Amino acid sequence: MGGAEGLALRLRNNIVLQLPGEIYLDGNKGQITGEHNLWFGAGNAPSQTGENISADPDFVNAAAFNFHLSAKSPAKDAGVKIQPANPFSVSGAMTDKDGVVRPQGKEFDLGAYELPLQSK
Repeated sequence: MGGAEGLALRLRNNIVLQLPGEIYLDGNKGQITGEHNLWFGAGNAPSQTGENISADPDFVNAAAFNFHLSAKSPAKDAGVKIQPANPFSVSGAMTDKDGVVRPQGKEFDLGAYELPLQSK
């Protein structure tokens, strides 16, 4: 079987949360690029990515695995518009994991969940 030599990963509009003592990326970091991501828990964002936020994402309740954004999250309206081919695209409209249409403000929110406009 072939290795991951040709693998390329572009991270965009994600939230990366690491536990203490862990690192963000391992392996061939040259294969990973991206922008508009929030990195928290293991220091500053990786240098090969740009336009990042290094801050607590301020989830509703991460301890209970509720990764929805709070109204004061720095991930709110911090993303860029993307139109990937994925199962969350409904009739050309982009939605989050809950089916909330994106964006709900001036820009996409980072992460899997868009903060509904009435909550912003």
